[in-house]
Amino acid sequence: MSRPVEARKSKDNWRDPDLSILDRRRGPVPVVPLALLPNPWRDWTTDTERATGAPADYVVQSVLAGVAAMCGAGVRVRVTPAWDEPLVLWLAAVGEASSGAS
Repeated sequence: MSRPVEARKSKDNWRDPDLSILDRRRGPVPVVPLALLPNPWRDWTTDTERATGAPADYVVQSVLAGVAAMCGAGVRVRVTPAWDEPLVLWLAAVGEASSGAS
């Protein structure tokens, strides 16, 4: 079964991806501000970073993912008195090979 004509046609309209993000000349990633974490999580993050060799950025992501998972669908974040949103957190650990992202 062949794809509809529109699908085949739209595939040809894709632009080439911007590969400049892969350029090794880019600047360093900012350091994660561990001082902003509450003390039990800050200590756990620091200990886990030392024990695993994974950067603190990746460890903090796992903490945030755990908090979001424990909150579930019933928690909403109040941005202003008139604006609240469900707590939804999308995370991706992206790094070079052997950077501790997995």
